[in-house]
Amino acid sequence: MKKNSPSRRTPKRHHKHICIDFEGEGRRRDHSVPHPSLLGALVPNTDGHGKHFRLWVFEPELLPLTRSPRITGKEEHRRYCTLKEAVAELVELARTRSCRLVAFSPHELRIIKAHLPEDSPVRNSFVERFYNILPKSRSLAERRHLECPDITLENLLKALSPKHKSPPPPECGAAEACRRLRKAGAKSRRWGNWATEHQQIARELINYNRGDCDAVWRLLNRVTAHYRIPELLNAAE
Repeated sequence: MKKNSPSRRTPKRHHKHICIDFEGEGRRRDHSVPHPSLLGALVPNTDGHGKHFRLWVFEPELLPLTRSPRITGKEEHRRYCTLKEAVAELVELARTRSCRLVAFSPHELRIIKAHLPEDSPVRNSFVERFYNILPKSRSLAERRHLECPDITLENLLKALSPKHKSPPPPECGAAEACRRLRKAGAKSRRWGNWATEHQQIARELINYNRGDCDAVWRLLNRVTAHYRIPELLNAAE
């Protein structure tokens, strides 16, 4: 059997990894990468059972997302900080769990490289622990002859796990949701002062972000059931 090839036998299972997803305005027409609005992560619990959601917001206008009990996730796991502080905390969470930081595509890595200096120890630690699940996910879908014409997280997961349903994005789209919440937060940083419409958009945005983290988690489980991936079996200490 060739190394890293799918097998009928179940490979050695990976231990659980942190799955991450940024939200923001996305890549611009000039191909520059805007600063993200927030970062969500599904983090394995230290006792080895289950996982929990963490949220970091990077714009002061989005402070209400860290305070409202109506937003998914425990309040102590939601905070406002800089990107560097969030990444440092994320790296430490990964270090204490001896695990990787897994994302669906290189997008998360591009954000880190665009907004943290090259000589930053935090950036370098993130790069060392980062794993992009997209290539192996695409390979698995192709080898199983699954119909997935548009390679997106949602479509790949539907192909590999037809029964799974992720929360939909806000009706206005995730990028526009960030813009609208930023405008609402510029007027007031109190959740109770936000219009019902903006509160609903906020709940939908964070549910969508958590759903994407969960989709990466599920995709990772599917992929590692078919491939032996050394980078995930032997996480950096």
